[in-house]
Amino acid sequence: MMNFNKFVTFFATGTLLAAGILLPSSRSMAAQSASPAASGSESFPLPFPNADDIEEMSEQDFWTDVASTSAALVDLSDGKVIAGHRQDTQMVPASMTKIMTLLTACDQLEPIDLSDTVTITDDILNYASDHDLSTIGFASGETVTVQDLLYATILPSGADGALALGRYIAGSDMLFVRMMNEKAVALGLTNTHFTNDIGLYDTTHFSTPKDMAAILYAASRNPLAWKILSSRRYTTIPTTLHTSGITVTNRFFERMRYVPTPGTTLSAKTGFVTESGFCAASYFVSDSGRHYILVTGGSTSSDQCAADHGIIYSHYCR
Repeated sequence: MMNFNKFVTFFATGTLLAAGILLPSSRSMAAQSASPAASGSESFPLPFPNADDIEEMSEQDFWTDVASTSAALVDLSDGKVIAGHRQDTQMVPASMTKIMTLLTACDQLEPIDLSDTVTITDDILNYASDHDLSTIGFASGETVTVQDLLYATILPSGADGALALGRYIAGSDMLFVRMMNEKAVALGLTNTHFTNDIGLYDTTHFSTPKDMAAILYAASRNPLAWKILSSRRYTTIPTTLHTSGITVTNRFFERMRYVPTPGTTLSAKTGFVTESGFCAASYFVSDSGRHYILVTGGSTSSDQCAADHGIIYSHYCR
């Protein structure tokens, strides 16, 4: 289990993990080596500053081709928002919340912790069922690894994985959410607040497109978090209840296969609740090797959300 000293250390330091990053293979090796996270140094502060000449995606022209109602596109060469629409306006982050869930957990984990086991309890599954939340499909009484919980939280956006992970790290849902909010403060985010670690709608659970972009950037700098966010496919360890494990995929990557873009999507996390519409945060590298993060909210379907990312990347990324 997570030891108390590591729990206290988080609150004492509140610092970013400024380590290198393991990028997945892609069609551009140059793009991988150009990653700002790979250099191990930050060239700009969080949250991202606005460029003086930020281009507004207007309702009259470009924005009419995009269903999303808010967006922030960050060029990671200088950390500036180069295009946006309501990028500083509060949004419902839905399951994009789980990027912070993952980052907060990964900050506390050591490699040896990944093989620790956690038993899935009835109350977790009942909560997910009562609130119609997505799950990976763990069963009551099933014993899984911490590594399984990390992947379950992101790839299928599993509430069962996220809830079990938060309790493993902090001992309770409330204490883990407190850690998430402390992390937001440490990142300099003043327009983000979490009340849960699964993205369930609440009037005081909010972020902004620009803040969510900063959270994804911070996660990209944590090697373990990045490995999970950039994974296309994962199979959990076999158990007596799932003898072949559970295989899951990141469906955003599948959707982006059919969306024309001038580069490659390296990582992504989607979300949906009625109040948010379909939203997504993605990390993109252009064919020329430039790196970008895009967050959108309020799209009309999961396919359209992916299409919106393709349209925006194609219009602005070089």
